[in-house]
Amino acid sequence: DNWTGTLVGVSDYRNNPNGHAIVIRIRSGINKDLFVSLNRVKGINEQNIEAVDQVIIVETHGNGGDGFSQSWLKGKLSEGGMWRSNGTFGNTGEVLSISAPAIDLAAKPGYADVHICLGSMCGFPSISPVPTNKMSLTPTLEPTTSSHPTMKATCSSSLGDANYPGGGVSNVYATGGDMFDVTAVKDVVVTQISFFGGNTLNYVLYKKIGLGPFELDDRSNQSAWELLASGTATKDIPYSNVATTDAFTVSIPNGSTQAFYIHLIGHAAIAIYEGNYSDIMYENDDMQISRGTAFQRGEPFNNANGFLPGGGLTSVIYDDI
Repeated sequence: DNWTGTLVGVSDYRNNPNGHAIVIRIRSGINKDLFVSLNRVKGINEQNIEAVDQVIIVETHGNGGDGFSQSWLKGKLSEGGMWRSNGTFGNTGEVLSISAPAIDLAAKPGYADVHICLGSMCGFPSISPVPTNKMSLTPTLEPTTSSHPTMKATCSSSLGDANYPGGGVSNVYATGGDMFDVTAVKDVVVTQISFFGGNTLNYVLYKKIGLGPFELDDRSNQSAWELLASGTATKDIPYSNVATTDAFTVSIPNGSTQAFYIHLIGHAAIAIYEGNYSDIMYENDDMQISRGTAFQRGEPFNNANGFLPGGGLTSVIYDDI
């Protein structure tokens, strides 16, 4: 099942002579629907600071998007970007792919061409030089591909869960940060990390110098680490308390492991204490994330909570190359 069409921003709903879509809803069949839109930063949306002028993919839990419900930002696409579901989408038994082959902000109104595909036969559609006069409401059965593509399509995905766990989960405590390993099952590029914390919070993010898992001595040895990003992060979506770091680029070759350490300054993170350091906390066909260890609140590298195994509430955002 495919859909190809054009989106315009919500602020252009009255400046939309061709009747392009504002939001596309993708029903999952399990009350976790996706909503795809162009996050055009203008007009009533001009104060937005996240995913500026990108195509965004938002997942709702409960009420199916028909009323108030919790929502999460699952993906954000620049021109040429692609996102796919982490495993099968809903009860379809198939992987869902969403791509943005073209975004033109200079057009009036600015628009994004979007391609949505369910299943294993998804191609990367060729880019039209101008928007079509009318949005296609009929699925394209065989998306066109170019034998000489002008760009390389990347698949932006995420693994992990930065949301606070629901009831029934024990051993959940406030911490200062989390040190963990990411092992690539195929070549990937890690670009951001999301974490649970609060409305606005200061953070520092490190990666271990060189490939390989973190060692016990690395937890208190700052010289073994390279600063990747730091600053103030704001929550991605109202009411979620999940924030995302600034963008960076860390390539992890197939079969290799890269250690990361994120620490909050003046704020509390959350970790679940159980198991062993090397336990796999999250995994998919692209990578594995270890449980790792959680740190006390305060300064980084400050003798983690007895150095007990503690998996932080984090999500790794990456491109599958």
